[in-house]
Amino acid sequence: MSDELEEKIADKHGSTGRFLYREGVKRFIEGEIDAEQLLDRVMEFARGNWMLIVDENRRKGLTEALNARRYNASEVGRPGMSDEEIKARFRKRRERGVFITADRSDFSLDMVGKIFERGLILLPDAGQPDQQAKAIENVLMHWRDTHGGKPVKVRLTKKDVLKQ
Repeated sequence: MSDELEEKIADKHGSTGRFLYREGVKRFIEGEIDAEQLLDRVMEFARGNWMLIVDENRRKGLTEALNARRYNASEVGRPGMSDEEIKARFRKRRERGVFITADRSDFSLDMVGKIFERGLILLPDAGQPDQQAKAIENVLMHWRDTHGGKPVKVRLTKKDVLKQ
């Protein structure tokens, strides 16, 4: 495997692409893993092992749409949980992941790093769950390359969601 090809892959796909090329493709070529295992690795890395916690009080069907895209998504607490209870769960670190909600009146990006250690995505009240999931994926697929280890801090617009 040439260094030149590896650099082209790294330029186009970042550190994740380089890692997948070195570890996944090499292991596949050498017969250590099969095609299905290679694809499982690619999809896992492409989605960045993100843990997503959805405020299902606001986003019916979004958890399922994210899981269908192979993200590790779950709903926060129980249906009907108050916003204060949600905040308390994150403060106590019982919930670990990027919180996703459309409730812009009780949640703000200023809470990232204070309450929402791994991040917060604010959705507009627009679009279908699959469109919302695609918009979230567009953010997450590039987040680490453009923001390093910083927590996710995004307010998606109606345009972001509806263009999906």
